[in-house]
Amino acid sequence: MDLFGYVFENLVLRDLIVYAQAHNARILHYADDTGLEADAVYQTADGRYALIEIKTGVNREPSPLIVICATALMRCTTDKGVKNIPLGCLKD
Repeated sequence: MDLFGYVFENLVLRDLIVYAQAHNARILHYADDTGLEADAVYQTADGRYALIEIKTGVNREPSPLIVICATALMRCTTDKGVKNIPLGCLKD
């Protein structure tokens, strides 16, 4: 299963790279010294980006997607379950 997971991830990355090139974007990888990582970062030419985790299956409900925004007036959850949180809510 591990081998299949690596092969699947690389096939998805190949497709993402082709898609990104067609849209003047690029695919990056993110990892830091604390162990936080994203399988792919889809970055558009104007700097917008999306973090992508690639999985062969879902063993459990995914963790929530949270966007922290400096200009948001109030916190809300979109119809798709994305939590938008104003920067000012990050206290105590």
